[in-house]
Amino acid sequence: MIFVPFINKFPEVAEQESLIVSILDDGLSIPRGTYCFLESFCDDPKCDCRKVMINVYDIKNPSQLLATIGFGWEKANYYVKWMHGDPLGREMVGAYLDSAGRQTENASKFLEMWQKMILDEEYLERIKKHYKMVKE
Repeated sequence: MIFVPFINKFPEVAEQESLIVSILDDGLSIPRGTYCFLESFCDDPKCDCRKVMINVYDIKNPSQLLATIGFGWEKANYYVKWMHGDPLGREMVGAYLDSAGRQTENASKFLEMWQKMILDEEYLERIKKHYKMVKE
């Protein structure tokens, strides 16, 4: 499974709809700065993994990946079936730090911020729309 940055396939849409967050308060325990949460999707048309990888970058240093967040929006039984009965499919549900991705000392804080402050129904629908665009 190869994940391709959404911005590579749909640069105009990504420019308008990518998530950029500015941290101005030290209360979040994330260094002050502006961070971009870029979506990547599996572009294999035969694969229906229904997940997104969110790569977190500091706008001032876009060459350094700060966190890789995986997110599967279906229920556990979907992923277990998708993985041909493998119970490890349950680990694809919800948001998690991807063990195959780059993580830094603040990765868990970015995950927590993304889950609590960013992920809402509107954003989830946008992710699903972007997934569908990549798959089509």
